[in-house]
Amino acid sequence: MNNDYFKRLNDLLTDRSELGPNAWCQGARAVNDWLQHLPLGNPENHAHRLLDGLKEMNDTHIDAQRRLAGLEAFRVALGNAVAALARQIRDETFPLPPSRMHIGATIQQFEREIVAGYLRVVCELAGTDGSVSFLRRGSVALALTRAIQHQSARLRVAYQTHSAAQVGVWQGLHDMFRFAVDAACDGKAQADPLLRGAKIDARGAYTQSILHAFAQPYHFIPAHNIELHAALPVLASLCAIGQGEAGEGAIAFCTEGDHAPPSPPRGREISSDALWQLDVSALLRALQAHDARATTVRIESRAGA
Repeated sequence: MNNDYFKRLNDLLTDRSELGPNAWCQGARAVNDWLQHLPLGNPENHAHRLLDGLKEMNDTHIDAQRRLAGLEAFRVALGNAVAALARQIRDETFPLPPSRMHIGATIQQFEREIVAGYLRVVCELAGTDGSVSFLRRGSVALALTRAIQHQSARLRVAYQTHSAAQVGVWQGLHDMFRFAVDAACDGKAQADPLLRGAKIDARGAYTQSILHAFAQPYHFIPAHNIELHAALPVLASLCAIGQGEAGEGAIAFCTEGDHAPPSPPRGREISSDALWQLDVSALLRALQAHDARATTVRIESRAGA
């Protein structure tokens, strides 16, 4: 196992304070109780209270399995808060007015904090060398999938606000996926309440993020990026990610370096280990077939008229 990815993920975490066993965030039941008592009158105040609570959870010493359960409960409320904030910039055009720029920054904070929480679970359940035991593989797979989903969300916020991705986001995303592959945790599908119970695994979440990047999202207004994101599960299901040089019908990208694909790292050679490809041949065939059917329908409609 190449534990360079694990070391870099560990480096993303900050030291914890020791708040003791009676902290409010000890597991899903305690988190749900705390969430139910949050005031809902002021949406902006509610969002800030959620963010403060998430930060406190991340800074608290909690058993990894309890932390994972608590995060799963927390992210449902988080998802609702982020969706409410995102709706405020959905119909904006670029550049965003100053009164709207802070919304993107707030969403980024949410996503960054929940990624940190899930990564802490990963690093605490894995061995010091990055190994993952069979009995812990399901929990690590869940935490990695969620971390990749929310790291990808940090990129979507950048697209929607037409701002650069924050430093370290792309390299962190690559490292999460590469560690998931090394730990055999990339293909364990998990039901996601934020996706109406649909299942997703680390590989699928990463594939969606890579495909989104290749779609040149900075060319879209926020509303169109939201529509593209909604279509990604279907589009990405027709794609495949694999290691090695890109063949016919595939696009090459590199997993070393803090940059969006397909840009390679500058000033140094790319190791064969870092060469990956996104095979879009099945997606292209499906799109071509769809276009052909649409053309046939239009011709038949005109003939019938």
